[in-house]
Formats: sequence, structure tokens, C-alpha cells
Amino acid sequence: MSPTGQSRVRRVAPSSLVTAALVVVALWFARAGQHAAGHRDVRASEPATARVVAAPTLAEALALARREGRRVAIDFVGAAAPLGEALRGETLCDPLVRAELADGFVHVELDPERESALFRELFGTAGFLASVVLDARGEPLAEHAGFSDAPAYVERLARTREQANAVAAARELVALAPDDAFAWLALAEALERSGHARLAAAAWRSVLAARNATQADVANACERLARWSVTCGDAAAARELLARAHAASSELSDDAARGSGRGAVTAGLLHALERAPRAAIASFELALAGSQAPCERATTLFALADAQRDAGTPRDAVATLARLLDGEFDSTTRLRARDAIVALQTNAHGHVH
Repeated sequence: MSPTGQSRVRRVAPSSLVTAALVVVALWFARAGQHAAGHRDVRASEPATARVVAAPTLAEALALARREGRRVAIDFVGAAAPLGEALRGETLCDPLVRAELADGFVHVELDPERESALFRELFGTAGFLASVVLDARGEPLAEHAGFSDAPAYVERLARTREQANAVAAARELVALAPDDAFAWLALAEALERSGHARLAAAAWRSVLAARNATQADVANACERLARWSVTCGDAAAARELLARAHAASSELSDDAARGSGRGAVTAGLLHALERAPRAAIASFELALAGSQAPCERATTLFALADAQRDAGTPRDAVATLARLLDGEFDSTTRLRARDAIVALQTNAHGHVH
């Protein structure tokens, strides 16, 4: 059920399956061009004040979004949230955030205590400070728990704008073919790119349960779920899923088994979770020796820097972060890297911050 209480599944003619599949394939090819070009530079221009379209309730926001072809950006801000005022006074007042919200979104601020049922429906838990983006039908596109600074907020909105059509097309495929591995794989990848890791993980589990999942699908889904388990702090589940991914990969050809090196990154993240930084460093360096998309490469370099810091080699960590200042990466990544370098260098000089 959607947040409005209505069924999300649209009934369409079976002949639409071919059209939907073609749409998904076209969007996958378009994604390669997006990654090659990188995300647009969110600091390329400083916009003047922008008029943000706002609504007092979710129902009104969805109605407006459907009428004007917008998406809905919701911020739950509770009185008990320590950083709630910072979100209001800093992030939401930032001119870049306002410009992004004005360009295709309806903004809603809700009280998580008054809207506790909606909060739990959207996030699966209770909380005091969180953000979510929905499409005009009320389908989730991205979520974030806690405070967001302006660059992260802008990046989240930009990603949902880029990926909304891919997510919608993949959901259409799943509605038409709910037992098909390709349909669930399309949805899992689209949700991942859009910024909804929790729903993406659920879709990856459906890939594993699909009747026609191949060994490549199993290896891919298990690795993605292993990384999600690391994010959730569940090392035992992550290790089990990685073992299953390796077992499935061993049945593939060498080229197929090598993939994109994601498995080495996930193994490194697991080592880091288990407080084995030197083993993590070895895994991350192995991953960097192969070919990676900029987004995955950024993940690897940030994780490598963290592991180097934990291993007691902060100078190596600074050198690793400096690699993220290259124009290959988007402006949000470069800004994060600069902030991390400053923090490391401040600590190295014994300053308190």
C-alpha cells in the first residue's frame, strides 16, 4: 500500500511488458552516459532566491505533484531532534537547496510524532529526524535518516530526478512479471542509484527468490546484500552472503566472475567492520587495481582512507583522500574529501575541533 492508503500496483495490458522492458534497457544505456559525464556540479552556480513549492500535508503535496509533474520531498523534523533546527536554519535555507527544491519538487515538513504511523510506514521504524523523496504516486525514491548538510541534500534530490523514470519503469516490470529475476534486478539497481538502499535490498532478496535467477544473478544479489548487511552492522550475515556470492561466482567463466571488483570492496568493508584495518586495506587496494565506475571508486577511496587512519597511518589516509580531489569525481565527493583532509590534518597537529 502507498502512503495514501491506495494500492500501488497498476493493471496494464500484457503487451506493455515489451514496452516496459525496452524502456528499462534504454534507461540502463543512458545510465552509462550519466556516469561518464558525472553528476552535475552542485556548486557550479550560486542561484538567487528560488520559490519553493510547499504543502502543509502529504495528501495536498501528492495532489500538487500529480497536477504539475513534480516529486515530493518530505522532511520529518521532531521537537526532540537535536539537529532539527540546523536542518531548518542551514540546509533548507541554503540557496542551492532551495533552487533544487524549486526545480520539480513539492516540499513538506511533517512532525514525526503526529505522523508516527506514516513515519513507520516509510522508514520501517520510529524516529525524530529523517528525509524521504516520493514520486507523484507516493512511491519512495530515496530516504535518509538524520541530518543532511546542503551538498548531500542537493545530491539526493538530483539523483531522484535522474532515476525517477528508471524506478517507475522497473516497478512496472515487477507488477507485470512478479516472479522474474530480470524485473527485480532492474528495480534493485534503479532503487540503489536513486538512493533507497533499504528498498533496494528487499528487491535483491526477490532476485534470489526468482524462479529464473542465474548464477550471475545470485552472485550479484548476494554481494549487494552482503554490503547492505555491513551497513546495518551485521557482520555474520555479511560473511555468509559473501561466501554464497563467491560460491556462485566460482561456477561462472573467468570474465563473468571477475565482474567489477565490487566483491573486494565489500570484503574490505566487512574487514573494517570487524576491526581488521590492514586486511581491509589489502581488499580496497585490490579493488582499486581493477576498473571501477567513479561512484564505486569514490566509495573505495573513502573506505581505504578510513582503514589507513584506523591502522595508524594518517599520512597515507590524507594521500588517499587527495586522490578524490580529481575532476573525475562530482563536487559533493570533492567537498567531502576536502573536509576529511582538514579533519585528519587538524588531528595530526593535536588541535581540538
